[in-house]
Amino acid sequence: LRERKDDIPVLVEQFLEEANRDFEKNVKGITELAMKYLKRYHWPGNVRELKNVIKKGVLLSESAYVKPENLLFVNTESVKENNYEKELEKGKSLKEILDSSTENVEKTILKHALMKSGGNKAKAAKILKITRTTLYSKMQKFQINKPL
Repeated sequence: LRERKDDIPVLVEQFLEEANRDFEKNVKGITELAMKYLKRYHWPGNVRELKNVIKKGVLLSESAYVKPENLLFVNTESVKENNYEKELEKGKSLKEILDSSTENVEKTILKHALMKSGGNKAKAAKILKITRTTLYSKMQKFQINKPL
């Protein structure tokens, strides 16, 4: 897959349909930015990993489209699959686990945007397509005290 990046959109479409059926959802597609992330990723788990990423993306999506913050890559995911078992053992609900995972992904994306912008908050906000006020609010929420 890492050598055939042009196959990714076709596979994504197929996996979206499967995930929609599996989870009884109606996610229409994937945002352009999310697709860019998929095409840039190195895919050590190949097609099976892509399928899992899309399934999780559909499951986490609260809109008609899978967004970058819905993409959980196995190698970069803050909450690894084996930790889900521990979360369930602690009595956490599916919603609590998903909310926590989504927050971890959002925090990671914020950090990456800040790194990519060299710590410039205006540039980071522009990269994320959010306002600076929203960026400051999210930085406060996730206790990101200074640009990285």
